[in-house]
Amino acid sequence: MPGVEGLLFLGLLVWGQLEFASRRKDSSAYLQHLAEIRAFAVSVRDSGLFMNYATGGQVAVVNPVNMTTPRAKDFQAHYPLVGHQIDDWNRIASGYRESAYRYQALTNRAAEKATQGRATGLPMLLNELGRGDLAIGAITWRVQNNQLEASWALDVFNEPAFSPMLAEVTEQDVENAWQAISTFGDLREVKDWSARVDAVKRLRPALLDALEHVEIAVDLKGKCEHCPP
Repeated sequence: MPGVEGLLFLGLLVWGQLEFASRRKDSSAYLQHLAEIRAFAVSVRDSGLFMNYATGGQVAVVNPVNMTTPRAKDFQAHYPLVGHQIDDWNRIASGYRESAYRYQALTNRAAEKATQGRATGLPMLLNELGRGDLAIGAITWRVQNNQLEASWALDVFNEPAFSPMLAEVTEQDVENAWQAISTFGDLREVKDWSARVDAVKRLRPALLDALEHVEIAVDLKGKCEHCPP
């Protein structure tokens, strides 16, 4: 066991290290570096997860985040777990917009095929189904004034809000529309898109929460290449 002198020396050493760390964290260089890391977290949120309107407000987006810059590498050094979450996000976001366009075109083609180009609200309905936002059993159908209509939401009076699907409808039209709806989710392209959408739904809240913790951080974890001495 160390003697009294040894214990005193160790105590002074620990005190000195803590005092140095405390003064370092109060330095203008450290606070500036902390502000830069926090600002990077904000930029990830406001460019990769959301888009800001010039008139105010935000809309959710799925954009890749550039993690090759020096500031991004500093961020990853300080917050490696959050960096891994951003990498996961980037894998999903890469090509997301192009996939969305292809999926939208697929819904239009499926609706046109089922209705010989006479579809009105059917592409929107297929879109909801393919994204997994709507179950077939939640759809209410009716034929009114020789028009096929569907409802999958309630209006302001808490009543089914019907949207036109097809005008001048025949029994064959109804059968074709139902066939398109009931089999749409089985298409490989739809399954791939649904899986991508599910991944975004799972990753977004977790990544957003992690970024918000960095935004309010009062201290940095670990060290990076550009940390002040």
